[in-house]
Amino acid sequence: WQDGANIKVARSADFGQTWITIVPNLGAGSFPQIVADSSGKYVFATWQDGANIKVARSADFGQTWTSQIIGTALSPLSPNPQIVTDNSGRYVFAIWDDGTDIQTARSDDFGQTWTTIVPSLGTGDRPQIVTDSSGRYAFAIWRDSPNIQTARSANFGQTWTTIVPNFGPGVSPQIVTDSSGRYVFAIWQDASPNIQVARSDDFGQNWTTIVPNLGQGSVPQIVTDSSGRYVFPIWVNTDIYTSQGLRSFFPITKFNISRD
Repeated sequence: WQDGANIKVARSADFGQTWITIVPNLGAGSFPQIVADSSGKYVFATWQDGANIKVARSADFGQTWTSQIIGTALSPLSPNPQIVTDNSGRYVFAIWDDGTDIQTARSDDFGQTWTTIVPSLGTGDRPQIVTDSSGRYAFAIWRDSPNIQTARSANFGQTWTTIVPNFGPGVSPQIVTDSSGRYVFAIWQDASPNIQVARSDDFGQNWTTIVPNLGQGSVPQIVTDSSGRYVFPIWVNTDIYTSQGLRSFFPITKFNISRD
């Protein structure tokens, strides 16, 4: 998290009952994100430090950390760096908005060294990235004003293919995949503003937008189980709505959020 000008991290080794803040902190920065492998041994963080995009890694369950610069942002305004890893922690992928283009970087040695992918994914902002359990398949989504664009990699993030056609105008895109990478789901807010969901069952190569949409709303999020069978979006429409999806989506629950 951001504490004033610094990025701090904490760890728990007793199922979240007690916490230890790591000293020293990770240094100056903003917009932090964190991810771990399935065992918790390898942990990775990313954040913005001025014009630089930094990553840090821990190979001892979050007890000690080392950091490095992996890229730059032409604009200091919210490059939105994101980071994901596979189950083993070997393959790690980062994505960010450099002020003009969507940039990605990859590591195939547990975050020790990084390669920025050339060319970039194209113009845009608000990127998100996910990977399957092996790191072979990786998927990105972002806003290429005014459209929502996706891309896929089938070779551990070494090369990327932008999906044509895009999803059309929208904001707030999110993406998720099952453990195999076969089933991929995207959600976003269109211009209406309705919440749209799209799915792919061929490792992100082809997409189908679900009809009907989920109705009016904003700030959507989406998750799926390891098989991709059960999918759960959530969004705001005065109240908080969620939905359970198999091949189609039906709103099933409304939560009233107290504003006291």
